[in-house]
Amino acid sequence: MKQKWTKEKCREAALKCKTRSEFRDKYPGAYDACLRNNWLDEVCSHMEQRVRRPYIWTKENCKQAALKCKTRTEFHDKYPGAYRACLKNNWLDELCSHMEQKVFMPKGYWTKEKCKQAALECKSRGEFQDKYPGAYSVCYKNGWWDELCSHMDHQKIKPKGYWTKEKCKQAALECKTRSEFKKKHPSAVNACYKNGWLPEMCSHMNK
Repeated sequence: MKQKWTKEKCREAALKCKTRSEFRDKYPGAYDACLRNNWLDEVCSHMEQRVRRPYIWTKENCKQAALKCKTRTEFHDKYPGAYRACLKNNWLDELCSHMEQKVFMPKGYWTKEKCKQAALECKSRGEFQDKYPGAYSVCYKNGWWDELCSHMDHQKIKPKGYWTKEKCKQAALECKTRSEFKKKHPSAVNACYKNGWLPEMCSHMNK
């Protein structure tokens, strides 16, 4: 009979583990139940802990995270939730103004054509993000990434709906860090962001 993972049973299983990776490997059913029900932080609070992120990324929390980073790439990799909140709320330019200087354009400047021109100057998405953060943000918001970045890093455009949870998992397992995952499979990362799968998919990766 299939184990029913209540919150109490998940907690009992978690107490037998020292890390989240150990918990995931030994009790995958409990781990999945915790992810589904948002119990993971609570039941794993005793474990060897990475720095806990605020569940809700307010502007102030995002600002504090951004101040710990020297570049937008570092900000993206260390605090993906904060970075995503900044993109969504148009805080990115303001909160990253202390970072290595980039050229910022006025609001509305980055049309699709101008984004395309900027993208063609770059060999990778990481370079595009660092060199033209405004264009990068606009591409993210408008879903132009795959189209305008298709020449980069030999990425192949996948059809809409290609990146299922299982395919994202397979892609993530090929990578040791989030940076590598983002560079090798940016569309998979994008799908993980949209569906809230990123913590699960990257749980095996080095920070």
